[in-house]
Amino acid sequence: MIPTTVAQKTQVIIEHLDDASDCCREASETLQRVSKVCKQIDVSAMRSQLEGLGRQITDMRATFHRDAYPSTKKIANSIFPIAQPSHLIPL
Repeated sequence: MIPTTVAQKTQVIIEHLDDASDCCREASETLQRVSKVCKQIDVSAMRSQLEGLGRQITDMRATFHRDAYPSTKKIANSIFPIAQPSHLIPL
């Protein structure tokens, strides 16, 4: 399915950022396993970079999510029309 609405596109972007963050975490964990098997390979610098990149992606996702969806504080300060009672009785 190709996203067509803004909400769908927003959700796809958030999912992609989640996936990117997960990839960084999984790559870091894989490097940790490699270093346990082969002690002479130093992966600490690369793991540190991956963890930093993962944090940046997570922060980007949080910022995008916060900007894309209204916060409860914004909603609380909004005036909404009062619903009119219906003459229909629910079954």
